[in-house]
Amino acid sequence: MKRIGLVLVFLSLSCAPRVSVKGPALYQEEWQEKEIKIPESSLKNFSGEEYTYAVKWLGFTVGEIEFHNLGLEKYKGREVCHIVVRAKTNKLLKYLFRVEDEINSYMDSETLKPVLLKVKRKEGKYRADYETYFDYENKKIVHIALLTGEKKETDLPPDAYGTVSWFYKFRTLDLTAKNYDFTVMQRTKKWLLSIKIVKKGVLEIRKHGVLNAFLVEVSAQSGKEKAKGQAWLWFGADKKKPLLLGQFNVDIPVVGTVIAALQ
Repeated sequence: MKRIGLVLVFLSLSCAPRVSVKGPALYQEEWQEKEIKIPESSLKNFSGEEYTYAVKWLGFTVGEIEFHNLGLEKYKGREVCHIVVRAKTNKLLKYLFRVEDEINSYMDSETLKPVLLKVKRKEGKYRADYETYFDYENKKIVHIALLTGEKKETDLPPDAYGTVSWFYKFRTLDLTAKNYDFTVMQRTKKWLLSIKIVKKGVLEIRKHGVLNAFLVEVSAQSGKEKAKGQAWLWFGADKKKPLLLGQFNVDIPVVGTVIAALQ
């Protein structure tokens, strides 16, 4: 599903039809501008994290996304961190358009660069099952579609991250600057991901209280091709830097704004 490309880069979120909203439209009254310091984090601060997000469209919950940090494992002698992301529609919507996606991301425990990405997607009648290998020794990305046996290779940029690993790398930075760029590989396609810290302050969010937080704007581009939309992400400004809320706008007919809210 092409529309999921941008959102995979953002947060591995499956899209639902929605009405477009311009800019970060949420939490205007609950937000207070304040000069705060964002502490620097390391991978160990994310150890064991498990987050569930309700995916909302037009005020209705249409699905959920789960993030699971399964910790450190060994892969071909290399220590890697294993992250699982699952997305699915709710019981009602699954009869109209069923989504059951799972991503297993393995990233180097020191650099947080991707080593292996396994993806299984069930979206309506669409099926995909593929693995992407990041071969740093030979500077190649090898992508294998398991259902068809098709194999593709492309050059591996030295500064490349994966569609999940960039999210963890970004959270380990000191975040004293306003702008950050990542080269992100989606299968064998290279995207330039631009992240801008929009504001810092205090956010009151239901079920979680009043938190120091910061808001970022995310956009992506591959050559002359721009991703069809933008995202705004609210993070907690503590060592764990949890993603509190995401607003995803996609410029596709009938498709507009989806909200992912931490439960």
